[in-house]
Amino acid sequence: MSVLPDGAVQAQAWLRHQLELQRDGLTGHAEELYDDIGRSDWLTGAGRGGQYAWERGPYYAKGLVALALALALDDAALKAKAKRWVDAILASQRPNGDFGPRARNWWANMIALWLVRDWCAATDDPRVPPFLERYFAFQAEELQRYALADESKWAMARGADELDVVLWLHARTGKKELEAFARLLSGQIADWSTYYHRGGDPSKAGCRSHIVNFMQGVKAPPLQWRVDGDPRHRDAYAAAFAPEGWIMQSFGRPDRMVNGSEPLSSRSASEGTELCAIAERILSNQVALGIWGDAAIGDDLETVAYNTLPATLAPDGRGMRYYNLLNLPHCVDGPYGFVNNGDKVGSLCSGPHAGFGCCRSNFHFAWPKFVQSLWMKTADNGLAATAYGPCTVTATAGGARVTVEETGTYPFGPDVKLAFREGTAKFPLKLRIPGWCRAPQVTVNGEAVAGVKPGSFCTVDRAWKPGDEVSLRFPMDVGVSTGWDQNAAAVTRGPLLYALTLAYEDQTVGSYEVPFEKRTVGDLNGFPRREIRATEPWNRALVLNARGGVDAEVETRDVPLNPFEPGSAPVSLKVKTIRTDYGGWGHTRDLLTARAVEPPPSPIAVEGEIQTAEFVPMGATQVRIVLFPWAGTYTNPVINAIGPADPDVLFYNGTYYLYCTGDNISYRVYTSRDLVNWTRKGRVFKPGEKNVWAPDLYADPDDGLIYLYYTVRERIGVAVAQSPEGPFEERARLVEDAIDAHLFRDDDGRLYLYYVQFPGFRITVQRMRTPLEKEGAPVELLRPTEPWEKTSGHVTEGPFLLKRQSTYYLIYSGTGADSPDYAVGYATAASPAGPFVKHPGNPVIRRGEGVFGPGHGCVVTDAKGALWHVYHQQRDESRGWNRFLCIDPLWFDERGVLHGKATRGTPQAAPAAER
Repeated sequence: MSVLPDGAVQAQAWLRHQLELQRDGLTGHAEELYDDIGRSDWLTGAGRGGQYAWERGPYYAKGLVALALALALDDAALKAKAKRWVDAILASQRPNGDFGPRARNWWANMIALWLVRDWCAATDDPRVPPFLERYFAFQAEELQRYALADESKWAMARGADELDVVLWLHARTGKKELEAFARLLSGQIADWSTYYHRGGDPSKAGCRSHIVNFMQGVKAPPLQWRVDGDPRHRDAYAAAFAPEGWIMQSFGRPDRMVNGSEPLSSRSASEGTELCAIAERILSNQVALGIWGDAAIGDDLETVAYNTLPATLAPDGRGMRYYNLLNLPHCVDGPYGFVNNGDKVGSLCSGPHAGFGCCRSNFHFAWPKFVQSLWMKTADNGLAATAYGPCTVTATAGGARVTVEETGTYPFGPDVKLAFREGTAKFPLKLRIPGWCRAPQVTVNGEAVAGVKPGSFCTVDRAWKPGDEVSLRFPMDVGVSTGWDQNAAAVTRGPLLYALTLAYEDQTVGSYEVPFEKRTVGDLNGFPRREIRATEPWNRALVLNARGGVDAEVETRDVPLNPFEPGSAPVSLKVKTIRTDYGGWGHTRDLLTARAVEPPPSPIAVEGEIQTAEFVPMGATQVRIVLFPWAGTYTNPVINAIGPADPDVLFYNGTYYLYCTGDNISYRVYTSRDLVNWTRKGRVFKPGEKNVWAPDLYADPDDGLIYLYYTVRERIGVAVAQSPEGPFEERARLVEDAIDAHLFRDDDGRLYLYYVQFPGFRITVQRMRTPLEKEGAPVELLRPTEPWEKTSGHVTEGPFLLKRQSTYYLIYSGTGADSPDYAVGYATAASPAGPFVKHPGNPVIRRGEGVFGPGHGCVVTDAKGALWHVYHQQRDESRGWNRFLCIDPLWFDERGVLHGKATRGTPQAAPAAER
């Protein structure tokens, strides 16, 4: 695909208002606010604009031209400002072809090249192509003796900005010398493809690890691929932003940016990404999306534009911040501890001056270039909707000039509507389908389009005419993005990240020192610096449900003229949270008092009252918390199939393996990382007979084998495998007239096999010389003696031994297993061989509150060492074998008494787990 000229896509409604805020705000008044722009060397002659005027002038003009074109040159004053810069740049060309206030100023000239190209693409200004040809001819000679890297690391890192213009001119003129020049230029650009795959830049000395260079470099691999076809460029974008890649693992954020202040820094929730980098990410994504046609790049484009960009700008268009922080409860001029722009330079304060002067000069093209990116021309003479927002597009497709109007609630809601207004032609219309949407729907004039797949482009090739309508619906589930720094989580819905709503105070700073300029200013004619502080606690943690998501209520309103104004967001979420001070959460740092304490490692325990908190889109916040600690919940049953019972769980190499009574002829294994979410796997052992019950697994630390103690036809045997997922091979038959085996290894390495001996359901222990060999005679430990053990049959069964300090707890179940009165008790002893004394408070787990027949389980620990009982329940109070599997905590009180509970259908605090 290829971008349409600036102005072909006209933003409408609230999106156009963002452009108008720029026009009436910082962009429209920059020449008055900043000497290095208003008195730039490019406009007024050398030396009048100050030390950095050579760069900041073109930075600004690039955005000014883009804004003027995005507003269709309707504003005469804005058009005149833009044309003044274009005229000055074109007039600065010297006889040798070089231009600008400095000779061979490769990097600054790249910025100017981009803006005059954009001007020409939209206005067809005849002065621009020969201007570019003369300059490129000059460079073709000079770069052989004064390369990009000789001028600056920045020129080498950002050379793709010029390469884009060279390829545009070649496509326009077809001149062969431009092909050779493109190869020369491409060969001098930093090797971004290798870097995105493997890294290799020193954190401060190298140019590629600078956050802005990093984002500008994203456009290099696709452009270089157009020049040389080298396949290593093809997946460089995917490598740069792959969740498992070195970059995102080291510096990544859920808004698809990376942290860098200014060198790439960390994944910290209170680290920053630079406003220049946000703008350059948008522009580089435009280039990469056009060349690769990858729908995922469009997803990233929207994520940055609709979240990070508005959250870094003042909602009235009269301020910006140097850095964007995901967790930013205070925007104050305090100690930040950043590598650059770290202390007392207002990097987090909204205003006309924040940190070094590059960002307030360079950000102006971000919104206009995003608008330009909404639609592209396709190679097969069609149109592509590459991102979504209210707009109209007018372009040539299918040989005719067509106009399409785009409306809808997106990105705040799921709906997009495309209405054809002008032009009749047959052409393919390509529609980007977001990868995050599980059930997208597309209709044309009310008829459903088949084969709509997330993460792709849906093509509708037909004759189009005025009155045709395409409706797109992208249902937006509320979700969580986990696994960030300290395993923190962010709340998402569609392309938007959501932040905790915080009450705040907003104060105008009376006077302050302009960063790096040693002069003091105040309110600059309606452009003040502001300090904003949260006035309520932010120590909330998300409460996740059993699926690892959040249960949230969505409230929507009409989309206002400025949806990014705090308090005016058209959508909000009611999310379950708890308050916690764990790890200092909810406070600022002791020394770096302008930055929040990091979220503590998750998961954390659910403590205190679960409360509902309001979340709004990140872009509609000035102070915010986006990354949270979280506590999980689950709801029984955890395996909701009727039939599984008598479970045993083995924790092995970071995974829980569950085995249970199932189809009566074999054992099947389930796996989980968290004890809540289980994956059904294949059969691991089928002995060839019926009545296959109650498995028990043991991983021997000496020989590394996995032992399965099985019951078949009231006979206990043992099978062996190399892996918990089998296959198991039978090795020995151990006990006749017995069921419910359980092997226990004591701290001294001795082995004990517990089982139920018939007749009489007598729990018995057998010393084992090895996992396969018995030693000595068995000893009876328990038999049914208590009333609760005789309610529906005289039964004590399902033994499981647990050791705490020097006491052995023999957990067992009593009465008939088909009864709703089936329950759990325990007995204690000073030796694994007994004698055991039954607890007088038995049963400790019993029926009640919709729970029937809880029992016959095992005990495992979670990631924090807490005890969990994995067991089965009956479906209802009738007798039978309709059972399912559950988990609930076990715990000891200060007297050493074991306690437990059985729950069903109510959210409970989940086990701690590495997810």
